[in-house]
Amino acid sequence: MIYVLPIMLFVGICLGKPNRHIYEKIPQVDIDEVLQNDDVLLHHFNCVMERSGCPDLVDEIKLIVPEIIQTNCGMCTEEEKAVVKRVSHHVMENKPEMWKEFAEKYDPEGKFNL
Repeated sequence: MIYVLPIMLFVGICLGKPNRHIYEKIPQVDIDEVLQNDDVLLHHFNCVMERSGCPDLVDEIKLIVPEIIQTNCGMCTEEEKAVVKRVSHHVMENKPEMWKEFAEKYDPEGKFNL
């Protein structure tokens, strides 16, 4: 019985943040390259929208996009939040048609705000 509590704590910690390792990959994407090159941005966008293949990092990150939207990047570190905000604001301001399509897929009710 004495060993049950430490085991439960360990399992709880492991299960509590199952996608944390993916969040850590967000800052690894070369955001400057993505935001400065419309072709690269379109490629990443099509990946996230599940219309094309993905670069390895983005292929993993797209798995947590719904969670990022629904929690307003609640599991993100400050560095990760800065990347998500930078990308989302860039797309909102410079590619509103992309943002509209993205929002329709991942936040159709308009409940969440990045």
